[in-house]
Amino acid sequence: MSTQNQRHCERYDTDVKVRFIVPYNFRTEIDFSLKEHALLDKYIGFSRNISSHGLCFETNKELKSGDDLWLELHLPNSKELIYMQGRARWCQLSNVVPETPKQFLVGVEITTVEGVDVERTIYFDQKFGICWSELLERVLGSFAQLHAKNMPITVLRGLLKDDEGRFLMLQRSAKSKSWPLKWEFPGGKVGIGEHTTAALKREFLEETSLEITPLKRLLDFSYIEHDRTIDYKIFFVERISGYLAISDEHESFGWFTMSEMASLDISAPLHQVVGLLKVSAANN
Repeated sequence: MSTQNQRHCERYDTDVKVRFIVPYNFRTEIDFSLKEHALLDKYIGFSRNISSHGLCFETNKELKSGDDLWLELHLPNSKELIYMQGRARWCQLSNVVPETPKQFLVGVEITTVEGVDVERTIYFDQKFGICWSELLERVLGSFAQLHAKNMPITVLRGLLKDDEGRFLMLQRSAKSKSWPLKWEFPGGKVGIGEHTTAALKREFLEETSLEITPLKRLLDFSYIEHDRTIDYKIFFVERISGYLAISDEHESFGWFTMSEMASLDISAPLHQVVGLLKVSAANN
């Protein structure tokens, strides 16, 4: 296989490679025909996988690089068809068993999906750290749902004390989808491929404008919310620099003693954190 075809094979075969490898192994029927013979012959293939602007499928029809195709993709467990146009970029023999029909793996660059130019829809999703496109959206559905279904959620919280021994807490916005107007410690979700320390520093800076460094971990626990298990990691942190200013994710902030926390309406997952702090304070 030539160097050029090897690059195409990587591009349209098994993996989407951005910051990490995400295989979209996707098995479904694909009917296709050559554009020049669209009314004469239709062939059947079965998809292996899909990327932001290409797919790989297996078929008994040998294609040539550059063949223009009409494709109809059958969505699993649905009667819906997705109509696409594409161009074969490589084709290689997938089996060498004597006296059996030849099977080929074909890599196809998808140019349009339901009339939409795929190339124009490709973008890098900063939140999830991956390339996405109209092709993936139409075939796999909302990536947010896919991500939520398949990827674990880790939430970090930082416990910052002032010189008087009070802890910084933030009140969530009234518009928040989860725990509106509840009080919590600063922090947030770990991004895909993000290191825990970097994530906590980033979230703290975004929410408070303060630069911090984690000192030690106080507690790890899990909490089930909307049928999802969320892993919490709680750290003591130290302020490095900056002036306190909250983002629009929160309504207000305050510095609270342990006794003052008892009167706050705290988000449910963090009740055990406050309880552990009280026990720790009593023992000291």
